[in-house]
Amino acid sequence: MNPNKLTHGHNLLWESSRMMLPEHKELIQQHQKQLNQKTKPELDEQEVEWLEHQIQEAIRQQSTIRFNLYNPYETRTVVGTIQKVDLHTQQLKLLTPQGDIEWFSLSDLVSIQ
Repeated sequence: MNPNKLTHGHNLLWESSRMMLPEHKELIQQHQKQLNQKTKPELDEQEVEWLEHQIQEAIRQQSTIRFNLYNPYETRTVVGTIQKVDLHTQQLKLLTPQGDIEWFSLSDLVSIQ
């Protein structure tokens, strides 16, 4: 077999001139991120009622609870005790075991454990 420029390892003359512009690299990374994007799961009426019941029980007992929140790229998990539910803004205030305060939207809630 006679080597040519398409033969693996035989294109040494132009090998060092290959490069990728930072703009192209950023576009490729954005495209890969969009391919891995997840859609938000739709909760039916029974699931919403069950989540509301779990939140009420956690408030009543002041127990630690684990929330799974929607994120387009990965499921986010938050653990803590519920401090406040703001029905006007549809947000929940959580006190984490580390002592941090975390607010999140009730519309991002996917499941409770």
